[in-house]
Amino acid sequence: MVPARGPWHQNIPEDGGALLVANHSGTVPIDGLMTGYAVKKYAGRNLRPLGADLVFSLPLVGQVARKMGATLACKQDAERLLTNGELAGVWPEGFKGIGKPFAERYKLQRFGRGGFVSSAMRAGVPIVPVSIVGAEEIYPLVGNVPSVARLLGLPYLPITPFFPCSVLRA
Repeated sequence: MVPARGPWHQNIPEDGGALLVANHSGTVPIDGLMTGYAVKKYAGRNLRPLGADLVFSLPLVGQVARKMGATLACKQDAERLLTNGELAGVWPEGFKGIGKPFAERYKLQRFGRGGFVSSAMRAGVPIVPVSIVGAEEIYPLVGNVPSVARLLGLPYLPITPFFPCSVLRA
């Protein structure tokens, strides 16, 4: 049974493809997971996230991403999903969006080059803007350890006062 449609998800089509475009937020990148959960709960559909190649190369994270339906963020995969009538999600700020300091919270970082917008246009599907609000307060970035991040092959290694405590309580 699909829950009653409410105000925020009324722009998500009940069937057919659509591209959901969201800001990336919150230092610990669980905003994609939460977006997928909300789309399933309130719109009754599965969201297929488009993830950076780094996501799939990380131990555990890559496996979880694949299990939740994520695929590589490339034009071919995006167009395949959209033309097959699926919902695809993209966070075009990428790692710049989740790696920004607390002082820059709620300031959008530069988006990519618009490849996913053209994919949606070629597939003839709507583009649904999504706003992630509140994640910057849950996991504020108060520091970074760039030398360790480079050793681990990560874009940054965040220092945040509440991770993993808030995840373990949930």
